[in-house]
Amino acid sequence: MSVCLFKCPNATSIPAPMANSSTKVCGSDDVTYASLEDMQMKSCESKQRVTRDHDGECDEKEEGKSTKYVVIVIVLVLVLIIIVGIAVYWVYSKKKSQSKDLSGNTGDNLL
Repeated sequence: MSVCLFKCPNATSIPAPMANSSTKVCGSDDVTYASLEDMQMKSCESKQRVTRDHDGECDEKEEGKSTKYVVIVIVLVLVLIIIVGIAVYWVYSKKKSQSKDLSGNTGDNLL
């Protein structure tokens, strides 16, 4: 089974890609290639299936991932704070109502 999506050219017959002529791409192996053609050539040479993950350098995508995780963690912490606040309020209101039922006063002197 071939790992290439095209017939592999002879490596010596193809000039090295020029850095300014093509857009850099990030391969599925998390390696930044000078161009899509360069990635395809390296895929053929290594006999490993490598596909384009996204345009640009691989680090650019990783920064976006870490930012998403930070936002998710912040949201989860805020939700946890809200849940704890509701629980504390509920417990306090229960104690206040029990104190009112037992002593007949409002229970404002619990603190």
